[in-house]
Amino acid sequence: VDGKKSDSKNIIYNWRRNYSALPQLSGYGKQAISIRMNYLSNQENITLESSDPRDGSTAKSNLSLKTFNPKIIFYERDAVLGTKYSSALIDSVSVNEADKTIVAEPYFVSPANLLSNDLTFNWSINGSSIPTPERKNAVILRRGEETGAATLKVAIESVSKLFLELSKSITIQLE
Repeated sequence: VDGKKSDSKNIIYNWRRNYSALPQLSGYGKQAISIRMNYLSNQENITLESSDPRDGSTAKSNLSLKTFNPKIIFYERDAVLGTKYSSALIDSVSVNEADKTIVAEPYFVSPANLLSNDLTFNWSINGSSIPTPERKNAVILRRGEETGAATLKVAIESVSKLFLELSKSITIQLE
């Protein structure tokens, strides 16, 4: 506090959420909090005031937390290098090898653990459902005798959160 090192357990932390005191989360040594965002609000204002009663020094900081709409981004997974997060698949992807793995990464979705039973992934090609793969967020496209374009779609839903539904499509070029 005030540029001096102090032991955090000797500091009094006073937390506020949207300008209302949080006495149950405040006090000696309470240097971190965990809150659940309000689904009906797109922003939460958090204020922290800290003080060291031994020397009277104080500090104050404000933070605005914003919510984001969930979205899905597609990536290609390489057998050797893993998921290529450096280059998202925007509109289309070519399937010119024997097989290609496409990964659907949901962002700003809770739970973040994709293996959770709370999230269901429904995959389809040209509107026809395909089996959900072992790893729910990745599908292997195998090149067959067909050529041309097809639409790959994934729809993600939460079993426990009423309004969490999102989907995204990408065109696959079969060569």
